[in-house]
Amino acid sequence: MITVVGDLLVEILVRKGQTRYATDTEGTVDMRPGGQALNVASWCAREGADTRLIGKIGRDVFGDYLLEKATKAGIICELVRDEQEETGRNVILIDRETGERSMIPDRRANLLLGPKDVDAAGIGRSALLYLSGYSLFDEQLRRTALHAKAAALAHSVPIALDPSSTFHLRKLKELFLQQLPGVTFLFPNYEEGALLTGQEEPEAILRELHRHVPVPVLKLGKDGCILPDGDTVVRLPAPKVNVVDTTGAGDSFAGSFLAAYSKTGDPLAAAARAIEVSAHAVTQVGGSGCG
Repeated sequence: MITVVGDLLVEILVRKGQTRYATDTEGTVDMRPGGQALNVASWCAREGADTRLIGKIGRDVFGDYLLEKATKAGIICELVRDEQEETGRNVILIDRETGERSMIPDRRANLLLGPKDVDAAGIGRSALLYLSGYSLFDEQLRRTALHAKAAALAHSVPIALDPSSTFHLRKLKELFLQQLPGVTFLFPNYEEGALLTGQEEPEAILRELHRHVPVPVLKLGKDGCILPDGDTVVRLPAPKVNVVDTTGAGDSFAGSFLAAYSKTGDPLAAAARAIEVSAHAVTQVGGSGCG
């Protein structure tokens, strides 16, 4: 069982060209289930791994929607319903030409997930624990994430972590680095890795991250990824694809990596599968495996 702890939101995806201020802008608008934890859990399940998701939603139509979609995706949902706060939502603006995106998250009920909402015994029985980096950037969520982390460490369950956001890392870099002891897998993209290490060359970034965690995997977008194999650095190229939307690309990478690792115990084989899956994910709109 892979246990995933973190955020889930309804995502409003807006694909558009150049914005025409003070008048109409042509584009398309879609709704998808999302949030980093839900995305990762969806890809774990889609890749055939037994997956459990711990999070918080509101008692509203958006919460119903996320629960239905996650359940249909084969995820075991341990979602607490908050009676006062609404389900989180996220507006994602996608550049129609490049597929790059910017996000306006409104996390709402996600911010109220507390340690009491997390089944520590269940985490102890898991094969892997995934924590969303977003959980480390808020005081209450950090307590919750550390509660989950402690449960995993107490039972020697490997922990995976994604830095999640350069916006938050710029303010809370040192705090994030302080949470790395005990983490096995770290999935930064190039920008996050450079910010965390102060290095510019990918291999230098990886070497510095390797000082903190046993298996850092540096994602390099169209150039694939690099990860350590003993004292050497292995580079895995990405296939050339037509990029439509990069939303959730990192989440599809993490989820498929963890699913493959849970079956093989081989980080290189897991990374190779993650490259394949995430390359396909960016060729469609929406980053959730349960779209």
